[in-house]
Amino acid sequence: MFNSYLKIALRILRQQKAYAFINIFGLAVGIACCLLIVLFVQHELSYDRHHERGDRIYRVITDRISGNMPIRGPLSFGELALEIEKALPDVQRAVRIKNFQNSTLIKFDGEFVSVENVLYTDASLFDIFSFPLVRGDVSRLLEQNSAVLTASIARKLFGEDDPIGKVFYVQVGKAEEAFVVNAIARDVPGNSHFTFTMLLPFQTLYGVTSINNNQFWTYVLLREDHSVDVLEGKLPVFARQYHGEDYIKHYNFRYELQPLNDIYFGNEYAPNKGDERYILIFSTIALLILLTACANFMNLAIARSFKRSKEVGVR
Repeated sequence: MFNSYLKIALRILRQQKAYAFINIFGLAVGIACCLLIVLFVQHELSYDRHHERGDRIYRVITDRISGNMPIRGPLSFGELALEIEKALPDVQRAVRIKNFQNSTLIKFDGEFVSVENVLYTDASLFDIFSFPLVRGDVSRLLEQNSAVLTASIARKLFGEDDPIGKVFYVQVGKAEEAFVVNAIARDVPGNSHFTFTMLLPFQTLYGVTSINNNQFWTYVLLREDHSVDVLEGKLPVFARQYHGEDYIKHYNFRYELQPLNDIYFGNEYAPNKGDERYILIFSTIALLILLTACANFMNLAIARSFKRSKEVGVR
């Protein structure tokens, strides 16, 4: 019976080429467009979901008033990560990150190469975020004058040579600092709200840029048995101890915690940023396209079925 239906279908396709093309092509295009939109939405919703401890990672947000102007964002003091980890037992680990947002000029074997997304940070970055290492000495990550490179930038700088132990130079302030590659990390996934190609030790910045300026990102990892609500309740006391009562009153200063999974769609500045409105708009468009394609297919099929009413009656 199946062979019979297949023969009839092929016969109709041959006899009614225009109808078959319009019907099948219209449905196929509708489904294809819908699938492409679904993949885009799925990618947007997957940002920062690859971190194993993502539900316990938070970014520190500062809220203050400067010159009668409210300022709220993710930039904080360079020493905040150390102080918050020391003062609050709810915090398992904390990390500070500095991104100069400009390309960095790397010198290797007398040649200069421009590298994007170079971050200055602490080794605790790998205790908080899931950025797997391909090679290297985990116990000596980001010590003084050591560096972590991603696999792609290591190939760009050193080709097929073994990058571990290689020395390159970076202009830090007015001095030219030598760095040794001691680890290679897997390339950062594209669905991360911040990326890097190279990590340099935070200690390098001491004396080059002021650690007391609001120029740094701070992330904290909560302990498994601690609540974020309890931690946020302790932040006002910590802020007064850290900055002083006069500073808090003058700037109406306070700290907040932003969940990692909310950063990509958050209102605050992020290197990569999404918009939840696009998710709703594209999801609605995908649904409408699919419904339109299905309705068009069914209408054409029903209209054609009347021409086969005698065949249906005989069957």
